[in-house]
Amino acid sequence: MKREHLKNLFGVLVICGLLTACGKDKAPAAPAPAVVTQTVYQPTVGTAVTSFEDFRQRVIRGEFTAVKGFQETYYYGKNTSESSKFLGFIPVTTNTWGNAFNVSLIGTTITGSEYGANETAIKAALKTIAEQASTAVNSFKQPNPGQPYFQFVSGNYIYGINLAYPAAANPVYRATISSGSYYLLYDVKSYSF
Repeated sequence: MKREHLKNLFGVLVICGLLTACGKDKAPAAPAPAVVTQTVYQPTVGTAVTSFEDFRQRVIRGEFTAVKGFQETYYYGKNTSESSKFLGFIPVTTNTWGNAFNVSLIGTTITGSEYGANETAIKAALKTIAEQASTAVNSFKQPNPGQPYFQFVSGNYIYGINLAYPAAANPVYRATISSGSYYLLYDVKSYSF
């Protein structure tokens, strides 16, 4: 009787082993986990611009650098100037600096930009700004070497647009002419696989 139980037990173990082995052959392999990396963002150095008009036409045509990651966040800081009078007659200007807002891009969706919710809308807004740009003397700044960047007057603002950054990050600088208050891009986080 003991021998019969051992035979049956051995038979069951062999069948279980075979079934387990068969299941392993057909089981799908587990996918490799995606590795997400945050990269230090370096603006793309483009072709040098030859003049303000060359730069303006590139903005109008939407020749901004492409987005580098599947997700990017652009961080802007704001300087606010306030004028007051000390003891009622001595003019004093107080400047404060702080975080203003963030613009986030995930895939093709953009949040936080007053210029649009996708790249097409933002490029259209930047095109309008560039079309209305003043070319008066000293209204723009020559670009840094290899950086297609200008500051110029358009409407009530001084804009800084940099073609070395994606359209979603622009304008990288905007100052209100009447008050001197401004915001500027100070950091970019880019995530890619």
